[in-house]
Amino acid sequence: MTEVRSPPRPLRPDTVGADHQPPPSLPGRAHKAQTDKPHRVRDLSGGLDAALFLDGWGDLTTPAASGVEGLTAQAYAVTFQANLTAWAPRLQGRRYRATRVRRWYLPQENGAARPVGIPAREDTLVPWAGAKLWTAISAQDLLDGRDGYRPGRGAWEAVRDLPFALQYGT
Repeated sequence: MTEVRSPPRPLRPDTVGADHQPPPSLPGRAHKAQTDKPHRVRDLSGGLDAALFLDGWGDLTTPAASGVEGLTAQAYAVTFQANLTAWAPRLQGRRYRATRVRRWYLPQENGAARPVGIPAREDTLVPWAGAKLWTAISAQDLLDGRDGYRPGRGAWEAVRDLPFALQYGT
């Protein structure tokens, strides 16, 4: 008696491990923090991916002073993709080091000089991305009635809602 077998399935590459899985998006991390309260985030560097930095670049490109590298935002935007592929993996691998801040002194009316620090372009993007990532995770633990330092909420919203809360006790 002859045994008939089906043809073998093609092998797929191994996708087990953190190196092969894309990091979750910000809404995905916020959903995880909201639905799984005992879960603790141990490492934010895995969420700092190129997509988050590309999103942040649109928010941070302003006609500000040139950074330490001496490039304006428009000049840096030309090589931004190449620069991103160079330093984003270093950031995820915890090998990234910020460059030195250029010190500039602005004259004051009283004759004194006020020091101003001008960082490199990517050194302004890294804290922005970290804050965006941390806000998506930590905002899920805050009560809905709390206003301070939250996206879309602040002191003016608290002042606006205060008379209603005092009158009706909510």
